[in-house]
Amino acid sequence: MQQLSKVFDNKVRLFIAFEALCEEAMNSEFLSGQKKLVDKVISSSPKMCAAEVLWALDAYLDVHKGISKSFAMLLKVVYDEEWAEDKEILSYYNDDKGKGEPGFQEAKKLAAPFLKWLEESEDDDSDSDDSD
Repeated sequence: MQQLSKVFDNKVRLFIAFEALCEEAMNSEFLSGQKKLVDKVISSSPKMCAAEVLWALDAYLDVHKGISKSFAMLLKVVYDEEWAEDKEILSYYNDDKGKGEPGFQEAKKLAAPFLKWLEESEDDDSDSDDSD
């Protein structure tokens, strides 16, 4: 109801949840431990799209620079918990869909090792599909 009365969108709702749950202590273990709560925020009506989830994570990084070392692992949690699929994550960062948004440029730079891993695993999947 607060979301309706304050007129903020889904991505801001998730950012606020990150702030309330994690303060400045967000890391991959903590985020995984908060899976049920974060999942509820993401899946509540209307269900958030991957770009909104990634925006919230980028915005959190923009406010809390201290998570920069663990950012790639946070993205892996987003992927592992199926809050965003590999193609959605790659498209968001490689196609600059979040360009100009808070924290996007820094997030893209920090995400590079994870994005490379996703691309390689996607290539491996397509190679195994070709051999079938």
